[in-house]
Amino acid sequence: MSELEGLLESTSTLFKIRFWRDYGRLKAILNKNDESSECFDKAENLIDVKTRDHSIKYMKVRFFRALASKRVSLEKAYNIFGEVVVMFTSLFEADIDYFICQSFLEMGNIETKRKNFEEAQDLYTLSGKFLAENSEDEVFGKFKGENHPLMQQYFLVEIDWASNCSMLEAEVSMLEKYKTLIKSVNQPRDKE
Repeated sequence: MSELEGLLESTSTLFKIRFWRDYGRLKAILNKNDESSECFDKAENLIDVKTRDHSIKYMKVRFFRALASKRVSLEKAYNIFGEVVVMFTSLFEADIDYFICQSFLEMGNIETKRKNFEEAQDLYTLSGKFLAENSEDEVFGKFKGENHPLMQQYFLVEIDWASNCSMLEAEVSMLEKYKTLIKSVNQPRDKE
């Protein structure tokens, strides 16, 4: 047992899962891919195999593993995102929710990198439609509508797609929408 694992010994299982998941993300950012994979393995192994099919924690670990895997293998990442979509669809009995939407955005980004522009646009269209229909919910407070964080990601992947497709008009349009969004989200708050 490493010194780090010894320090984690007295913490809750949920904390350990989150720690190893987030530490795996950090290791991926630092291009320490083997160490990242080990961290994600540790997080996944803390979740009982019998409950994984309906464990949101497990699905989130898989999602973040897919994000980390994009640095190493687009194919592996795409497959993991696909698994995440299937798990969330099954769990929530819905065709799309926010995690599925984000997975579609990531999968579309992978398709763009593969130069599969039609497939990418199909995934972006599903995500954009979902965001347009659901981001106005009052539960998001000041982040509802166009201020929703997934809208930022949506505009960025659409800009990348338009750039890769040499569609300057679409690229400029999305950039303008993104600029408007960022201005509204990053306004200083009034001090009371």
